[in-house]
Amino acid sequence: MIIRIKKETEKNNNCKNLLSLSKLSWKNSKDFDKGWDGRYAIETKLIQDIVKHEGVKRILELGSGPGRLSQRVMKATGITDYTLVDLESAKKLFNKRKYKGKFIVKDLENFFDVTGVGKDFDLIIMNDFLEHIRNPSHIISSSKDLLKDEGVMLCSIPNWRMGHSFFYRGLFDFDNFIYFMFFHGLSNFELFKSNLQTMNFPMLQSESGLPEGMRRSWNIYCLFKKNEVFKNEKE
Repeated sequence: MIIRIKKETEKNNNCKNLLSLSKLSWKNSKDFDKGWDGRYAIETKLIQDIVKHEGVKRILELGSGPGRLSQRVMKATGITDYTLVDLESAKKLFNKRKYKGKFIVKDLENFFDVTGVGKDFDLIIMNDFLEHIRNPSHIISSSKDLLKDEGVMLCSIPNWRMGHSFFYRGLFDFDNFIYFMFFHGLSNFELFKSNLQTMNFPMLQSESGLPEGMRRSWNIYCLFKKNEVFKNEKE
């Protein structure tokens, strides 16, 4: 059994105020901090390729922050039907920056009230979002119902090796996360690497399905589709 690094363990044990930190996340313009440009460039290209391959015309992004990624994606793809969902503090920056798109204020910490959000989205994006909330199961279930039958969901999850803070740390070990999503009726069919690398620690037992080439990826981008076989078995 691989023991997690001390830094990662201490950070999770000491982070007792995740809810408060989350609600204050967008009191500033931290998405312009050094390093974000490179990451947004990689993510924009990734989403651009997905849009082209899947014929995406409508996008929903949960936990979007003020929306800097959305502006890059809309410019790169020509998509105008883009809905963002996050807290009031993020919307204030969205408005201040005069960004395009539809911004809906929702507190996604525990539940997702889908009233007024819309449906039949081709792509739902959850970029470094699920690890910060208390009820990811409800969020995934509610979000899946907003997808078209042929729609896809792109989730970015952090690699534990980079010392992130989690509500449910083990959930985001690769094997556990893929099973969690499958249980909610979503099948993983493609993985993408980050442009950054973590420290060089061995695989966990709960990462048996993670390709070796993805082991040090700072975060892991997982593309999912609705699992119709699993859905039919439940019915």
